[in-house]
Amino acid sequence: MGTIHQAQIVASEKDLLEAMKTSSAELLDKLLHIDGKFRYLRVWKLFGDNWKVIAGSVVASQT
Repeated sequence: MGTIHQAQIVASEKDLLEAMKTSSAELLDKLLHIDGKFRYLRVWKLFGDNWKVIAGSVVASQT
């Protein structure tokens, strides 16, 4: 993976984390559905009363 893709992924991950923290449905929709440059997978687990991401991946889409 080239450094351009890495920089895009890091920026997208930062935006994704912020959108999740603020419950921004508009930003989440933009990041996960409209862009289409990357495919995200997150695995969540409930620990007591808190959900945490325990695994994840991101890959560049072929389109």
